[in-house]
Amino acid sequence: MRRTISWALAATVLMMLAQACMRESDPARPPGGAGAAGYPPPSYAPVPPAPTPPPPAPAPSPAPTAAEGPAPAAGLPCTADSDFICPFGRCLGGRCGGCRRETDCKPGAACASTPVGMTCVPSAAPAPPPTATASPSAPPAPSAPPPTPPPATDSFAAARERCLKRTNEYRATKNLPALSLRAESSSCADGQAQSDATSKKPHGSFGKCTELAQNECPGWKGSTDLVVDTCLKAMFDEGPGSGPTHGHHNNIMDPSYSAVSCGFFVDTDGSVWLVQNFHR
Repeated sequence: MRRTISWALAATVLMMLAQACMRESDPARPPGGAGAAGYPPPSYAPVPPAPTPPPPAPAPSPAPTAAEGPAPAAGLPCTADSDFICPFGRCLGGRCGGCRRETDCKPGAACASTPVGMTCVPSAAPAPPPTATASPSAPPAPSAPPPTPPPATDSFAAARERCLKRTNEYRATKNLPALSLRAESSSCADGQAQSDATSKKPHGSFGKCTELAQNECPGWKGSTDLVVDTCLKAMFDEGPGSGPTHGHHNNIMDPSYSAVSCGFFVDTDGSVWLVQNFHR
């Protein structure tokens, strides 16, 4: 009886061991009890591992501060900018004289390199801006005398030229030399014509213009051009001869005369007084 129980107990232990071994060797099944044939399911894919975040980039190191130039001079101990030992530099950190920048120096001083380092030294006074110097100008040229004003318009200029032309046309009939117009005596001859018109005396002012002979048309009617043409023709038509009845013709044709001046005056009644003076 005991042997039977021993064998039964042994057999039971063996079976339990065998089942334990089978459970350890079976592959793992997903929850739900799916069979081996469908494992893994088609939609299954292994989950990739989460990407490892890159290590943080190292913070950029601050750029090195550029050197501000040569080291400043040691300077001298001071307590304030007004110390007599600080004539050019400000008292900074208990010392003055040395500098790193212009602001370390007092107004009128500059931070400059010296054999002992950067030191405040008096700045050179800025040169004054160049000024244009006026070149010596030539003495002003003497001013020219004011121009002589032109003579007033001669209202009888055309009549005088007509008087000269007609006179020379008559002289040309005898091949006598032409006379010139003595323009400088024109105003004098005008005065003679006016004087005679006022006194109503032909030849009343004869000789006042240094003339040697004179013809006169006293108080003729018409324009000055008409009087010149008709009066001089009447004088020429007297013809040569002796005595006063030929005097006008003889004056026009005298070969010894070289110039003539003709004066005019128009009276208040419109009549024309013409004076013809002859000169050598």
